[in-house]
Amino acid sequence: MSWLSEISSALLCDILYTLCVKKNRKIFLILISILSLSFRTYALSEKEYFHLRDSLQQQVNVTTGREHVDALFNLVRHIVAYEQDTAETFIREVFELAETLNYKDGLAKAYQNQGELFYHRDDFVSALESMQQAASLFEEAGNYSEAGNSLFMMVLIYHFTGNSDLNRELFPRIMDFFKKDGNMHDLGMLYHWLAYHYNNFDVNPELAKHYISEALKLRDGNTPAIIISGWYGSLALAYCKTEKYDSALTALRQANDYLKSDSDDEAVTRLINENDMGYVFINLGEIDSAIYYFERSRRKADSLSYLYGVSRGCIGLGSISMKSQNYEEAIANFLIAFKKVYEINITGSFFADGDKKYTTEWIGDAWPGNPKYLTRGNKKYWAKIILKNAAYYLSESYRLQGDSAMAFSYYREYHAWADSLDRIERARDLLGLQIAYETHLKDRKIETLSQANELKEFRIRQSMTFIIGLGAFVILSISFLLLLLRQRKLRAEQEKTVLSQKLFQMQINPHFIFNSLSGIQHLVVEEDGEKASIYLAKFSNLIRNILYSSFEENITIENEIKNIDNYLALQKLRYSKKFDYLIDIDPELDTENIEIPVMLLQPFIENAIEHGIKHKEGKGRITIRIYRLGDWTVFEVEDDGVGREKALEIVLKQDKDHKSLTTLITRERIAALNRRSKKKITLEIIDLMDDEGLVRGTLVRFGIPG
Repeated sequence: MSWLSEISSALLCDILYTLCVKKNRKIFLILISILSLSFRTYALSEKEYFHLRDSLQQQVNVTTGREHVDALFNLVRHIVAYEQDTAETFIREVFELAETLNYKDGLAKAYQNQGELFYHRDDFVSALESMQQAASLFEEAGNYSEAGNSLFMMVLIYHFTGNSDLNRELFPRIMDFFKKDGNMHDLGMLYHWLAYHYNNFDVNPELAKHYISEALKLRDGNTPAIIISGWYGSLALAYCKTEKYDSALTALRQANDYLKSDSDDEAVTRLINENDMGYVFINLGEIDSAIYYFERSRRKADSLSYLYGVSRGCIGLGSISMKSQNYEEAIANFLIAFKKVYEINITGSFFADGDKKYTTEWIGDAWPGNPKYLTRGNKKYWAKIILKNAAYYLSESYRLQGDSAMAFSYYREYHAWADSLDRIERARDLLGLQIAYETHLKDRKIETLSQANELKEFRIRQSMTFIIGLGAFVILSISFLLLLLRQRKLRAEQEKTVLSQKLFQMQINPHFIFNSLSGIQHLVVEEDGEKASIYLAKFSNLIRNILYSSFEENITIENEIKNIDNYLALQKLRYSKKFDYLIDIDPELDTENIEIPVMLLQPFIENAIEHGIKHKEGKGRITIRIYRLGDWTVFEVEDDGVGREKALEIVLKQDKDHKSLTTLITRERIAALNRRSKKKITLEIIDLMDDEGLVRGTLVRFGIPG
């Protein structure tokens, strides 16, 4: 531990305040900066929290200019998890001052503070946008450590919104930033999160062990014991993943060996490790040892009013009692667990004692340099998971004890909490989809800007080459210029064609999304909650597929069929008694290997529903056929609706300004595709007639060569 960590933070704050009173301002500023960094997010006692807060506020009071911006940044970082309204006021001041002073690093700090505020308010979309701004500005200002910390907050946001796959792109960038600044402390934190990622998401225990090993190499005499303890705890989880329980137990004991003090922070970390030991002993078949550590962990948690620790210990003890058929004892433990986490679900705090709100609530919250990442919403979500499990165990225990009334009562509780979690997870899925979509849009903008810069540099190099060669080789230069101009013209035409193709593809997706969202709105208005929920889940899956495929020009017939079938199933759910559909595939067609342009059929299937079947009296039918005809793959979309002419009359009566974009966009898209290929895609739209010459529907036929 460093000399600073050996001194009471309260005593240090008093010393600093005395220095300020004596107007030793320069020394005061230096020491308070060190202190604010050392306790950046360290879990503190209430007394220590307010001592440090007062000292940081004093720094704000005695500084001006850029130093004042930095002082406000440090103060907000300290209070943002606890005093959000006050933090918001200070953040506005940081923005105003940074812009007035033209202080780029200060503006970046304002965005980072703002992102932390949004994060603790569970507004992850706004938090992500602010952290992206902060990271970009910090990088421009050369403040690589804070750029890495801003990206690190994005890691947490992606984690809590189900987008952990996006973290794979962030981890190398954060690592590079920390290494540039020689920031070994935060690099160790990053290695720990990489281990967490490979323990829980891209499950690869060996990689998790590797990154913990890398973290342990960075420890020195100044590395806080609680951090090293946490690293060994992650190592234990990696061993559990590979069923090496003896090694896991050794790692957990090493974790606790580092915890020597009686602070609440280390006590919470120690009891969490001991609870994990209980589960390791269960897997080793040593039930008495498991009971000992569950009891030890539960008693310590109870003495600290640590609700979450009590509930975890009781769940472990209850599961052992249930397995040994001691249902009365099992029920007693499960009831305690249920009661404790129910309180967490109400308050959003892991502690029953309000005075402990500044104490660590989970491993990581007590680590210097690590954000206090468990928001009230996160803690309530974890509580609901245990409430669901405890209710299930209570139902089973009462059933096995023969008390059917109580068993049924807690079975209903189980389903109520399960439904609550399902609603949260569906909302989280939609939020995650939104974040993933916006992230991809930003990445594409960055890629476009990068390409523009490369093109600009390329043109500069061409000009220089032309100027240098002009004097010495006039004739050769003229010939080269003519050839160059011809190549540029061909390249420009090709790029224009590719961009047109992507533009037309992007135009179709919003049109389709608009109509799908209308379906959701219709079901919500009709108060058909069950259908709306099913429709929304299917819609999420379909949009995710469209999002992924929107970056590709082609798709296999097999995947296109899946998308079409999913889309038709959604529309049939919307118009439950309006139409049936059939997808008829030539059995000799190689659907896995033949590729076609993305989203080519969907607009006409949508037209068949919205303008053909929708206006027909009675039930309609849509048939999709895909078959080979010589060297061509033929696609047909046939409906028995009212026909194009009648549909147009109906739509114009409802909206005289209506303009149908589907056919126009698709024809332009096919034209763009045909400009790039010798063999052309064909399109026919045929009005179907019966024997009496009356319209009986519409047939759309595509012919795709190859």
